[in-house]
Amino acid sequence: MLATLTRHNATFTERDLDRHLAKHITDDAEGATTKAAVLGHSETQALHDRVSGDAAGRCTTMTVRAQETAALADAKAIAGVRHQRGLSATAIDAAMASRRLRPDQRLAFDQTVGAGGLKIIGSRAGTGKSYSLAAIRDAHALDGRRVVRLAPTDAVAQGLKADGFTRAGTVHAGLFGLKTGRTSWDRRTVVVVDEATMLDSRVTGELLAEAKQSGAKVILAGDGRGHDLPRWRVSGPNRPRTGQLRRHQTHGSQPDPKGAWQRLIAAQAQDCGLG
Repeated sequence: MLATLTRHNATFTERDLDRHLAKHITDDAEGATTKAAVLGHSETQALHDRVSGDAAGRCTTMTVRAQETAALADAKAIAGVRHQRGLSATAIDAAMASRRLRPDQRLAFDQTVGAGGLKIIGSRAGTGKSYSLAAIRDAHALDGRRVVRLAPTDAVAQGLKADGFTRAGTVHAGLFGLKTGRTSWDRRTVVVVDEATMLDSRVTGELLAEAKQSGAKVILAGDGRGHDLPRWRVSGPNRPRTGQLRRHQTHGSQPDPKGAWQRLIAAQAQDCGLG
């Protein structure tokens, strides 16, 4: 049951638990007993405000926290690698020759083609994310990199192929290919993950672990609405660390259901926002 509750979100509330129990248990006494057993289970971890210590009204699991801790460590390692240098001016100029980007799109482009192994792009629908990612793809390809674009679902992956990404597929298929030896990543590989906020902690952790081991560069792009990837902008054109968050949530006072993303941002990846 805990695995089901945290399959799509890193945290859950008592109301979430009540709704789940109501779908499967009709007897009130049995439901109350099961609820108490879930909340009192050794795997369940209640979240508290980091400052006041008050209960946050949300729970997670020890397994999810372990997954996020590992993902954080890998994200920090990937972000700080020295072998991922910025792209050449020739590749950048060639990719931009036939394009006109808005200032925020150009800022996202410049940050993403710069040095560093982990980049995060947050955007809202209609802000030109696909257009910007196409420019980022071309710049890396012109610099001799192998660009692989992944998505959480097959429908999104098919859309990526329509956008001109010849190497596109689902994240699950990409990870399966790595595990079976059908494909491989290396330091010249650039992994672009679209709709990355749809991934759960486990899959995100597996992807980052593979990137760390292979030395590949990772670009995570996601929607900045609601409780997904938080919206933020960079604080300056040469800023080497985390941007100024527009909406800050901590894992306790206002936990992000996609909790791993807060830890990824804390890993000091270069990040930028569109729109």
